[in-house]
Amino acid sequence: MKHHLLGTALWLAVAIGLLNAPPARAQVLGPVIYSERGASLSQNFSPPGFLSEVSLQAAAVEGTTRKDLDCGYPGGTVLEVEGSLTVGSGSYKVEFKHQGQVSLKLEAKDGSNSEGQGLVTVGAQGKLTYEVTAGQAQNVVMSLKVSPPAAPDSADSEPAVGGPAK
Repeated sequence: MKHHLLGTALWLAVAIGLLNAPPARAQVLGPVIYSERGASLSQNFSPPGFLSEVSLQAAAVEGTTRKDLDCGYPGGTVLEVEGSLTVGSGSYKVEFKHQGQVSLKLEAKDGSNSEGQGLVTVGAQGKLTYEVTAGQAQNVVMSLKVSPPAAPDSADSEPAVGGPAK
């Protein structure tokens, strides 16, 4: 009985100590919290199996994250990406990389739009990876066109600047 009371008293002391302890602060380990509301993503694959167009719309976006798009191309493939971005209010930024460096950045704020193009490297898993940073963004619309870089056709190509004419 003595041990039972001692055990109960010890358990009660621990419980009271936990109840009276100051609340723990929330700590985010890993990526910052990201939220999307009213988001839709559509993708076209042409030729079949290969990503050619992406359209994203979102009513509201907040936070930072990394996203992937399955593209059908093998890892290491270099693609040309053309993009446009419009934001009704707030801010929204998208960054794609090529050889470890940002090669395409679309950034729009408070009713503005952004356009750009750049080379992007397909990741090892056959995905195009991009980073999003959004600050209370609303009415976000992003469009991307994806294609392999055009190889110059020797018969129809213009001479390179400073190169010999054919």
